[in-house]
Amino acid sequence: MVGQAGVTAAVGEALEEALEVHELVKVRIATDDRDYCKAAVDSLARDHAAAVVSRIGRTALLYRERPEEEGEGGGEAKANRSKRAK
Repeated sequence: MVGQAGVTAAVGEALEEALEVHELVKVRIATDDRDYCKAAVDSLARDHAAAVVSRIGRTALLYRERPEEEGEGGGEAKANRSKRAK
């Protein structure tokens, strides 16, 4: 959640950690200013190499694919991870 202080370094760090673990992260902006909400979400997405999947009101979904871990054989491991996600 982006609080009254806006997009701070702490928000960036928390988003980075969340994207590394979850790939898809919900972000809420604590303001009614639509222009600020859009700018804040766009800034977070750009700064963290994420895509804005959805934006509804003050809530947005950001997505960034996790890089494959070393030793993770492409196809089978990725397929198993996809099956678990469903």
